[in-house]
Amino acid sequence: MFVANQLKDKQLKFLFRSYTPQVRAGSRSNNRFSFQEAWSLDRLLDQHGSMQDYLAVFDFHEDFVIFEDTVAFKAASFFQIKTKDSGQWRISDLTNKGRSKKCFLDKLAETRHAFRKMQMRLFLVINGTAEIAVKPGANSFEFGLHQIESADQKKIRAKIAIGKTPDKCSKFFQQTSIVLSTLPLDESQRETQLKGKLTNLITKLFPQRPYQIIPIYECLKVEISRRSKFELEVKDIAALRDKKGISKDQFAQFLSVGVERTEQSDWVNIQQRLTAEGVSLKTVKELRDGYNELLVLRTSGSPALEKIACDINEQIAIEEVRQSKLIDLIETVHNNIKSNDFLDGYKETVIRALVAHEYQKKG
Repeated sequence: MFVANQLKDKQLKFLFRSYTPQVRAGSRSNNRFSFQEAWSLDRLLDQHGSMQDYLAVFDFHEDFVIFEDTVAFKAASFFQIKTKDSGQWRISDLTNKGRSKKCFLDKLAETRHAFRKMQMRLFLVINGTAEIAVKPGANSFEFGLHQIESADQKKIRAKIAIGKTPDKCSKFFQQTSIVLSTLPLDESQRETQLKGKLTNLITKLFPQRPYQIIPIYECLKVEISRRSKFELEVKDIAALRDKKGISKDQFAQFLSVGVERTEQSDWVNIQQRLTAEGVSLKTVKELRDGYNELLVLRTSGSPALEKIACDINEQIAIEEVRQSKLIDLIETVHNNIKSNDFLDGYKETVIRALVAHEYQKKG
């Protein structure tokens, strides 16, 4: 949870004080905004499973921001997303100042300066292909400015404002990457590609569970679009989370919108987690037997069992923030309630299985 006195930190105050909502207008702008939303979703689908926690924020300082530190907000990735209707991207496209007198890289450098005390990464996301020479071994779809061939690096340094300060420019080059998006500009093609990636993630997260991809995709679109289009002031962390952001837990809930729950598929997920935690086969088998017995007992509609489930849920709410492993949560909650009189007559394995079942129901 966010601690109120952290607002004393100058960096965190500046996060809100320096934010100016942008009002978007015009069909061309709306089209590019649509691509921005889609690419943000695409990145979240890639990174959701690999990050322990995050807060994804839409159209706040940059087009897309992922805060990896969700307590003090000291670590973040900032993404600027740009599209080009045709032709390859060249160095000149990245450094052309145009009417704004600031090129894309200048704007990223300003973000770096504004939040220089943060542990940050900066990304310029572009669509299509690029005529930019990179050093051997660099990923041609996502590469740092420092991985661009020396001749092109010199061209960039000569054009951007920060290039006049060699030390700062070197750090900027280390922190900043170019990302070549594979998402099509055509909205229908883009949707097909995103649904394919979403299907792969749902299948991985919810094995052997029936699901409908359309309601999941539409839910994600609506939630991301709503946050992107919020154009009023954001003055504190609570507003950032509520109006502009999606947490990892929220994203997981959106992903489960079109997934059907079944008792046996819940057990599959429980078993997979216990196995990943290194729980012995003997213990897993005992819990599985208890789980199967629990399913039989619950068909009888036992009021006593429902009362136990309520007490278990109260304990889970207290203990889940302290226990990172499911097996530890099961044992702790069981130990906390095992002295209750109304547990008489139920096997310990059934009560342990009920703890696992109630926790799994939370998603």
